[in-house]
Amino acid sequence: SKIFLISAVVVFPFSRYLDRYGLYFIVLLPIFIWFGNAILLTLYFLTVDFFRQIFRVHFHPQRRLFLNKTLAYGGLLSTSGFQLYGYHRAYSFQVKQVAVPIKNLPLPFSGFRIAQFTDLHVGPFITKDFVERVVAQVNDLRPDLIAITGDLVDGSVDELRDHVAPLGKLKSSQGTFFVTGNHEFYSGADPWCEHLSSMGMIVLRNQMQSLQ
Repeated sequence: SKIFLISAVVVFPFSRYLDRYGLYFIVLLPIFIWFGNAILLTLYFLTVDFFRQIFRVHFHPQRRLFLNKTLAYGGLLSTSGFQLYGYHRAYSFQVKQVAVPIKNLPLPFSGFRIAQFTDLHVGPFITKDFVERVVAQVNDLRPDLIAITGDLVDGSVDELRDHVAPLGKLKSSQGTFFVTGNHEFYSGADPWCEHLSSMGMIVLRNQMQSLQ
């Protein structure tokens, strides 16, 4: 475990460059899996110890050994299950429809539909294929306006240009609007805003846009 921890500290600052050489999944993914599992196991055993302190039951040594093994294997199975569920959730998405009543809304905007998505995090794990699925799903909704509300990318324009290209196929009558999140600033906010603008998006940075 010490080796994994030291590796994470040393390798993580250079993680952005690993993807250029196809090493991201080989080097960093096992560290992420181990780190996530370590956190879940820590929470699991802290919970177990908490209840042990509340319910102080004395067992025969053999029964205690059996119970400890059961709890240990149960911890591994449950945390692995959580990780698999998280992996599934990361690569799946659902459309949630929300009605927003607005008093005195002009009649032409009655039934106006906004498709909003956020935190796509295009990068080593979320790539072009997934982005294409998102674009197809959004276009099927036939929205009047599309809003992308930050944390779109995890990487530079040069690294992810091809992966975000499908976003240029988003369709709506009022256009696609984009605002930055903190990950855009990690990845280079100015180059990304310029690139997304060149793709036809309306990038808002401390700005407003009137709709007609």
